[in-house]
Parts: sequence; structure tokens; C-alpha cells
Amino acid sequence: MDTGQIGFFTPIAAMEEGSGFAIGSPFHIAYLALSALLVCTLVITYRHLRPGIRGKTPRRIMLLCVSLTAIGLKMSELAIMMAWGVYNVFWWPLHPCNICALLCVLFAIVPNNPTGEVLYALGIPGGMAGLLFADWIGRTAVVLNWFCLCGFVEHALLVAFPLMIISGGDFRPSMRRIWQPLAFVALCAPPVRLFNTHFGTNYWFINKPSPGSPLETWASLWGNPGYLVPFALLTLGIWTCMYLPWALSDRRRARH
Repeated sequence: MDTGQIGFFTPIAAMEEGSGFAIGSPFHIAYLALSALLVCTLVITYRHLRPGIRGKTPRRIMLLCVSLTAIGLKMSELAIMMAWGVYNVFWWPLHPCNICALLCVLFAIVPNNPTGEVLYALGIPGGMAGLLFADWIGRTAVVLNWFCLCGFVEHALLVAFPLMIISGGDFRPSMRRIWQPLAFVALCAPPVRLFNTHFGTNYWFINKPSPGSPLETWASLWGNPGYLVPFALLTLGIWTCMYLPWALSDRRRARH
């Protein structure tokens, strides 16, 4: 497609692979900086609101606004792709980040520990991985594009949401509940892999590595599906780093 014909609302699905900009390029770094600014602004704003996430409190309203914004952005992408006639099974919202966006809405409506735990364990690292290894920018032929912008904002909101409720004292991660995100992954991964095998998709990146991510290096060393072993080990390592401070804090509290 001629880049002169590509506009702000042109779907990424209608652009050619390799026509965009690279991971780590100045444009990517600029998007990362803006994403970090958005996350910091939301967290700081939330912390200064009156405590309370039940009823019509300011914090609950903000949680609803943040979560529904993420859903609204994704819905706008789907609608535009349908209008262009480029929407297909490869663009269904089935990635973990898409599912976590729905869980953000669920938590905003009915605050609960299991949902908060999954958002902490999957939403933060998943959102950050999406921002750092944004696979959609490789086919974003114009830097200022609605779909590219939505991709960064959606992942930034996914990082911001759990940080907001944690920083505000409305949710506290617990090592005792780490089985909940583990169970979530264990229940979702097998059917997703079967779905990918049947339709040729790659949701959750468990059928082939995500372009530009460390998964490609591991696949070259371990093969496919061998790369899933270091993938799983990395996930467990990240969770250990995320939960260990909370476990140590809980132990200190128990002693006093």
C-alpha cells in the first residue's frame, strides 16, 4: 500500500508487514515516554482521591473510566477494521492483555482479590511487555496512527490500573493467592493453543514467538515448542520478584 494513501484511521491490518518503524527506534521510545507519563499521571491522580472504591466514590469512578476507556479504544479498532473489511480471526481480542482489560472492568464494578491478583500478576508484566516489544509498530507505516496510539494507550492503562489500586491501598497482592493467576493461565492456555493450531493464529504467543521479543532468540536455541520452557521459567521468575517483597512484608507484619 502506498504510504500516501494511509491515514490516521487506516487499520494496521491493512498495512504491510515491515512498513512501519522498529522496536527501540526514536519513534518507539517517544511512544514509551508518553506511555510512562500517562501511567504516572493516573497513579498520582488516583492516590490523591478520597479513599473508597465502593459506591459512587471518586476512586471508583476513576477506575470505571480507566477500564472502560481501554475497552472503548479496542472496540473502536474492531469497528474500524470491520468497516474496512479487514477484520478476521487474526484480530480477535483474545490476547491476555485484552482479557485483562475486561478484568479491569470487573474489578471496578465488583472489587475482589482474585481479579486483582490476576491483574497484578499478568496485567503489569503483560502490559509492560506489550509496550516494550510492541509487535504492531512493525507494520505501522505512519507514526501518527489511531491503531498504533490505541495499542500503546491500552497497554499503558493495563499497567496503570493495578498500580493505581495498589498505590491507593485498595488492593494488596499476596503470595498465598499466587495460585489464582497460575490457575488462570493453566485454564486458558490449553484451549488457546488448540484454537491457534486450528485457525493458524498466535494468541498468547504460545504457538510461535512474538516478533522482536526474546522469545525469538529462545526459539532459535530451544526450537518450537521448546521456547515455551524458558518462557514459563521467565514468567515464574518475574512473579517471584513481584511477590517476594509482599511476602517479606507480610512476615515482618506477623512478627510485630
